[in-house]
Amino acid sequence: MTAAGHPVISGEVVSDDGFVVGAAVLFAHAPFPTPDIAALTDDRGRFRLPSVGSGHYCIAVNAAGSALVRHEFDVAADDVWVTVRI
Repeated sequence: MTAAGHPVISGEVVSDDGFVVGAAVLFAHAPFPTPDIAALTDDRGRFRLPSVGSGHYCIAVNAAGSALVRHEFDVAADDVWVTVRI
């Protein structure tokens, strides 16, 4: 959980070739206004974003050489792990 007590959204971006490094992950839609927050995937394709509370989210993933991908999911009271395939 974040310092504000909200669940954390973590995950990985993968392709048929393996982990996607350096992909930008950002909020496309959130249940409440969000600050301009984005994350870059690390050397294992992983990212971490703070949520703004429970509800329905959509993240956008922008990776070099790939079309923009959107991934929708719900956040409840616990941290969430999502896998985005591009």
